[in-house]
Amino acid sequence: MSSFLQSKNWLNFQRSLGRPVFEYEREGIKTGVVKLPLPFKRSYLYIPHGPEINFNSMTGGLKNPVNNFVTWLRDLAKKEKAIFVKAEPFSDNVAQTLAGHKFKKSKKEIQPSKTVVLDLSKSEDDLLDLMHHKTRYNIKVAEKNGIEVKEDEDFESFWKLMKKTSKRDKFSSHPKDYYQKLLIFFREGKEVTSRLNLAYYKGKPVAGLILLTYKDTA
Repeated sequence: MSSFLQSKNWLNFQRSLGRPVFEYEREGIKTGVVKLPLPFKRSYLYIPHGPEINFNSMTGGLKNPVNNFVTWLRDLAKKEKAIFVKAEPFSDNVAQTLAGHKFKKSKKEIQPSKTVVLDLSKSEDDLLDLMHHKTRYNIKVAEKNGIEVKEDEDFESFWKLMKKTSKRDKFSSHPKDYYQKLLIFFREGKEVTSRLNLAYYKGKPVAGLILLTYKDTA
């Protein structure tokens, strides 16, 4: 299973933001690396949901391909004057492999460490049965109160909700123009597509999300 964060579309989006992007693909290892800024004119290299390692293709063993990849990363970090490399693999096996090459677990995470994958091929009744009873209750309350969720282009309402939520829950959001650029960049016709959805209560937007779809996953 691969992540949209390692797709060509996403790497090109990072380039459109002016961020240097580097790609590695050899010996069963494939990844995109993004250079991100830090205060005081410093930077670091970031591998979102990567690298991707095809263990089945490595009939001669893992040691040399992984050593070559780590050496490439070190050389790249030195060349770009990055003070560290941060990787957040999609797979536990890949994380364990990197840990065997002196990568250490970071206290700070960029991507969510815990996610829930829901099989949308099931019926609505089956999906509800699998949910926590409080979640089922909340969905029924929303339906009873006429909450309507629809695709929308009201970006300003989304941004107001984002500011309010990030302040209340004490987390940092991207700047406003980041989300605007993301929605424009991933319009129809790409491998990754974006949609803005808002939930309305009595005609007023009360919640929103940007939905990115890649292959069979949203």
